[in-house]
Amino acid sequence: DAIVEDRRYRELYVKTLAKRFLLPPPEVEGLRAEQKRAFDTRVDVLLFIYEGTNRQSDLKKKDSPWRVLLRDDDGQLLMPTEIRRIKEKDPVYLYIGKYFSGLDRWSRVYRVSFPKLAKTVLGQPVGKEPFQLIVTGIKGTVTLQWDDPRIFYRDGGK
Repeated sequence: DAIVEDRRYRELYVKTLAKRFLLPPPEVEGLRAEQKRAFDTRVDVLLFIYEGTNRQSDLKKKDSPWRVLLRDDDGQLLMPTEIRRIKEKDPVYLYIGKYFSGLDRWSRVYRVSFPKLAKTVLGQPVGKEPFQLIVTGIKGTVTLQWDDPRIFYRDGGK
């Protein structure tokens, strides 16, 4: 499964952290500004991997048995700019764990980042196909799809 860190997700994340950690207003504003910068410049997808064994597949390693790609609305494949495992003590993991009871010792959460697209800023039309996150390898392929392209564009796909 996967969650795209869109504006709603990021705002709720900031509100939850502010409330749970009793953050002072300057810290909340700093966190909000950090989340806005991230949203404006990249697409972050929280990817949930269930491995079912104690053997871990590290998506970040070059010899990983899996590749993660984003197919844009024109069918072009994009490589991630960063893949980072979210550790169990990370506030993001704790926040997600509040809503997803399926996180356990066989689950891994990764933040997979892609650059925001700038087609509309350059005057190019938005494509007609849905965006797809593809996790593929010798053992199989999983494709997750988003029909609304706005979160993948710098200006919201206007």
